[in-house]
Amino acid sequence: MRSIIPFILTAATCSLGATSSANEFNELSLRTIKFSPYHVERLPLAAIERLRTAEPLPRPLTSESLNDIRASLSDISSLTGSTISDEAIEQLQGRFQRKLWGPGYIDVTDSVAAGFEDSSQAPLIAPVATPEYPTPDPSAHPELEPMLKMVNSTELREYVTHLSTAYRTRYYRHPHAREPTLWIEAQFASWLGVNQTTVVENKFNQPNIIGRIEPKSRNSSAPIIILGAHLDSTSQIPWVAPGADDDASGLSVVMAIMRILKANNYQGNYAIEAHAYAGEEGGLLGSDALARSYKDQGKEVRGMLEFEMVGYQPPTSTNKGKSSTITVLADPVPGMTSHMLKVVEAYVPTAERRSVNCGYGCSDHYSFFGEGYPVVCLASYGPNDKYLNPNYHAMSDTADKLDFEKMTDFVRAGLAWILFISSHPSVMLSLPILLLAFSSTLSVQAAPAAGFEDLSVRAIQFASGHVERLPLAAIERLRTANPLPRPLTPESFIAARKSLADISILTASVISDEAIDRLQGHFQRKIWGPGYVDVTDLSEDLSRRSLTRRVDAPAYPAPDPSAQPELESMFEMINSSELKSLNAREPAEWIRSQFASWLGQEQVRLAENSFNQPNVVGRIEAKSGDPNAPIVILGAHLDSTSQTPMIEAPGADDDASGVAVVMSIMRILKANNYKGTYAIEAHAYAGEEGGYQPATATNAGKSSTITVLSDPVPQMSDYMAQIVQKYVPTAEQRSVPCGYGCSDHYSFYDQGYPVVCIASYGPNDSQLNPGYHTTNDTVEKLDFDKMSDFVRAGLAWVVEVTA
Repeated sequence: MRSIIPFILTAATCSLGATSSANEFNELSLRTIKFSPYHVERLPLAAIERLRTAEPLPRPLTSESLNDIRASLSDISSLTGSTISDEAIEQLQGRFQRKLWGPGYIDVTDSVAAGFEDSSQAPLIAPVATPEYPTPDPSAHPELEPMLKMVNSTELREYVTHLSTAYRTRYYRHPHAREPTLWIEAQFASWLGVNQTTVVENKFNQPNIIGRIEPKSRNSSAPIIILGAHLDSTSQIPWVAPGADDDASGLSVVMAIMRILKANNYQGNYAIEAHAYAGEEGGLLGSDALARSYKDQGKEVRGMLEFEMVGYQPPTSTNKGKSSTITVLADPVPGMTSHMLKVVEAYVPTAERRSVNCGYGCSDHYSFFGEGYPVVCLASYGPNDKYLNPNYHAMSDTADKLDFEKMTDFVRAGLAWILFISSHPSVMLSLPILLLAFSSTLSVQAAPAAGFEDLSVRAIQFASGHVERLPLAAIERLRTANPLPRPLTPESFIAARKSLADISILTASVISDEAIDRLQGHFQRKIWGPGYVDVTDLSEDLSRRSLTRRVDAPAYPAPDPSAQPELESMFEMINSSELKSLNAREPAEWIRSQFASWLGQEQVRLAENSFNQPNVVGRIEAKSGDPNAPIVILGAHLDSTSQTPMIEAPGADDDASGVAVVMSIMRILKANNYKGTYAIEAHAYAGEEGGYQPATATNAGKSSTITVLSDPVPQMSDYMAQIVQKYVPTAEQRSVPCGYGCSDHYSFYDQGYPVVCIASYGPNDSQLNPGYHTTNDTVEKLDFDKMSDFVRAGLAWVVEVTA
């Protein structure tokens, strides 16, 4: 019998070893991108980027617009020999300006067999069991009270500020992409200890970082509770991508939760891991690799909680009088969503609770869901929400636009969730899944970037399941192009292909209508994430693998703030200044250093990618001390992008804000010496690519807006919504869909892990950060006080699920 994987928040902890050259991520490298459970195609990286950053075309795309888009990629197609499908074009075109969550796809290049052919593809489906968590009961967890008192917006502000200002960008392909991961690692290590912080190298130069709290049993094989956020950022000019909200905000919540747990010496029945994922904006690259590694090594995950864009919290008509808005994403594991909604209701009763769909690959939790793990995601708003951060995926995604006080509700929800599910044994539904064993020491290896050159051809999978091979240069050009009117017409497709003619000649590539539709104008269309998954590195033959994962959430107990008194002291430690300070320096290395300073060097790891930006992972071991305990993951992506990614991409909101939340959560957990039943990992992901919290009619009087993405595991979204409701009751709580590959959690979802993602707003929300994926994604546009609600939610979630 294979073990059961109950749930994941964000990623896993293991050394993947950088075995591929960074050339796999050059402009013309072909990536295997999964756009939906049924559609995988190989696309040049350049085509993905060009489509995403292009001006959005009117929807629906017409035959003419599809042809125009293909014409705009003809240079890439000719260079790579790639073709792009209609679905790929639909997902990617103008995605940045369309404000769609996350990449909208999963880059599964590393999981695709070398001889994979599009004609042989089949749906990728994996059943996911939802643990039967008890109903959240605050009175049952008095240890949460001191933790909640440690939650503070200053901490969140410091994290987000550092992540979004210390580095011009955290974009996973940037030459300095690994720098923020070092800081995250240092933070985790400073709280958890060096031995509890793992650097998980990717094939690009940005590792994942994992921080771990051992279970009280010290059983290294104990199931894991994961808190996750991606550490990378992007914008229309990805070289300037502050990513304060996307996802420094989510990462800051994860960090705050872990710090508070550790400060309270908390250890639950399960290991607790905080994951900072690299390369989320590149197609959930870092989280997908981690999720696959966890599955391959047989790790059991009790649940994964993803934090995605939790800082942008505008006042709205529905969150008036609320402390924040917490949206629990409704998919991909409905049971996880349902339980999280109960946790929010029990522990953050002052928050507005919402639930909306996220969509395939909308964030890193989808990577774990894809491996059969139960996942849930918290955000301020979902992908299609009116109030989604308008600076999302823009250079204006800065910390000044985030509400760090409202973000504290996410820390509370995360703490409550972790304590609640960590303190209760789970009744897990039957599910054949091999769990991944945790390695406490991961070697940090230099990660060559072969396969990511401009003309490298990547296997790209779009939301429909369609996979095609596209030159990286074509992807980039389509994404950064001005969006064409939607729907794309035949003339539009022709124009798009013409724009790629030089790439097509050099790569001998042809781009499909779908690829053009997905990628063209992606950045200016303000679509979350890449809008596809790069499946180039998938090792298995996709002809025998299903793209559709059915991930059921663990049956978490109902969130109960009174049962988690240890959260009180943690909540008192939440501060917006911390979040703001985390938006500031070279990403991966700095993130690693921050994790290490909290968690200890041994608890922080850089996970190298095949591009030059590692993921950063900070870890708090389960109280059992078992290194193989299931993991709870907090994740956010550390990279950033924009229409000029190599020049300027601050990414303050996308996703320095998420990373800041993850970091703040981890710091608070560690400061409280918190250890739960599961290990807790904070992941800062490279290459993916919420602090933007505008005042809206629905969040007037609310402390923040927290959107829990409703997909890909609805149960995880429901449970996170409960966490937000219980622990951040003052927040406006929302839920919207995210969409395939929208952020790093989709990497874990794709591996069958249960995931959830929280953000300020979702991909299609009108309030989505207007600076998203632009050089305007800067710290001053974020509201760090409101971001603190995300730290609260994250702390509560962690404590609830790991207690």
